[in-house]
Amino acid sequence: MKTFVAIILILAFMVTLGIISDIFLGSLYNNMSDFTQQIKAAASDEDYERLWSIYEQMNEWWEKKERLLTVVIDHSHISDIDRSMSEIRSGIFGRESIEALLAAARVETELELISRNEHFNIN
Repeated sequence: MKTFVAIILILAFMVTLGIISDIFLGSLYNNMSDFTQQIKAAASDEDYERLWSIYEQMNEWWEKKERLLTVVIDHSHISDIDRSMSEIRSGIFGRESIEALLAAARVETELELISRNEHFNIN
């Protein structure tokens, strides 16, 4: 009987962690999507000062979330996002709005793939 209760508790714990990670990934995607939309708008306007300000905010936010994210998902996804973030930065410094725009779209796509592929399913 004790074994059965222990198994149920472990199962409940695992399901709870899965649901929490799913909520975290959904919130991460929504927040980063807001940043990338702002980056796209600033890049389209070629407003490099605003673009840099948004990038700094996004990068600071990403650095805080990245550590926790490494616990939840495959590390190769994080490397892809880091690479795209660097490309946004390069685009801003090089005053290449198209490069920053494309890199922001890649960040958003990579996060969408993470959100879709790492989604918690009880099936």
